[in-house]
Amino acid sequence: MEWSPTERLTKTMDSERETLLRAARQGDLDAQFKLGLSYEIGEGVRKDARRAFEWWRRAAEKGHSPAQYRLGAAYARGNGVKKSDAKAVRWLRKAADQGHADAQDYLGLLYAIGRGVRADERRAFEWYCKAAEQGHSGAQFKVGHAYCFGGSGVSVDKQKAEEWWTKAADQGNEEAEGYLASPAYTDRPVDLHWSINEARLTCRATQLNDRKAQVRLGYLYNSEGSSRYDPVKALEWFRKAAEQGHSGAQFEVGLAYWGGKLIEKDRTKAVEWFRKAAEQEEGEAQYYLALAYEIGEGVDGDRSKAAFWLRKAAEWGHEEAKDRLGWFSMLSTGPMETDPEKAVKKYLMGDQEDIGDVLLTLAAYEESEIEYRKVMKRNRQAVVHGHSSAQFHLGLASWNGRGVRENHRRA
Repeated sequence: MEWSPTERLTKTMDSERETLLRAARQGDLDAQFKLGLSYEIGEGVRKDARRAFEWWRRAAEKGHSPAQYRLGAAYARGNGVKKSDAKAVRWLRKAADQGHADAQDYLGLLYAIGRGVRADERRAFEWYCKAAEQGHSGAQFKVGHAYCFGGSGVSVDKQKAEEWWTKAADQGNEEAEGYLASPAYTDRPVDLHWSINEARLTCRATQLNDRKAQVRLGYLYNSEGSSRYDPVKALEWFRKAAEQGHSGAQFEVGLAYWGGKLIEKDRTKAVEWFRKAAEQEEGEAQYYLALAYEIGEGVDGDRSKAAFWLRKAAEWGHEEAKDRLGWFSMLSTGPMETDPEKAVKKYLMGDQEDIGDVLLTLAAYEESEIEYRKVMKRNRQAVVHGHSSAQFHLGLASWNGRGVRENHRRA
């Protein structure tokens, strides 16, 4: 009988799972640890945090340091077992004493915040150092942070801070990258700082094709406060990172096509890039994609899709998306005029009854205060006649001081 590729793969996976289970039951510590991981993530078996814990416990009690670390983390989080900070510290210490870097970093954190042990910054720093020396990027960042700001029983030493942050950044630690990017955290002159940072990032971006370094270069060249300000170069680096799937860079490329300042305006291409970033949960991209659907730019207008992406952006805390979602209940269902001047003219002539539509158009195109005043002047007439949408938007305008004098009490 000939098996299909899918059937062969399934049988292979079943066979591997049975082999792993047999080895675990026979006391193979690595197999017990791996079986615990399988239950944790649901790979080949049904996800079961309790079973994951039990297999790690078996290996941990025999001295398996990765299992001891997992057991400690499970106790700290209450994952598959009742939460216990004291037991978390006990098992993390066992793993840390065997040189397990993740356990050392985690134990340092518990000492820093005083969970399961008395808070002790010096002990926390000692554990961070042990993990950092083994190449743990998170610990390297924390050691750098301690040297930059002092405390933890160490004196301020910005050179050492930069050394540790560089080690962390070279492994892709974005927090370390953020501190290295700012001249405020070094003792060097600003121009020298930019030069060194530029050289370091360029090396990683070109030789390693590191998309995070490419994005950082993009932001470096896009910063108006930087002596290296060059928006054209910034876009080049953003595009390289975007093509490698970096969501933040994809949004920046989309924004360039949307605005048309550095490259020819192309709202269709802008939407394509916004969508790529939005599907990776990039909140700002989700907001712009919603805006595109709202006003029918680069894509056919569709308010249901606009609302969908606004909700997605709002879930990520995008404040403007939250505000705009509130307007949707006030909007008419007809097509919205996307030309600001025509929108205002129609509204003033009474051809477009819903003020929400015209205000969205003005907001989308960032029109002048004069246009807002014209619209709000007519809106007052609708307020007098009891138009609920007009009342809502007059209140909103009064709160923000847009088109009328700011007056929170009146709002």
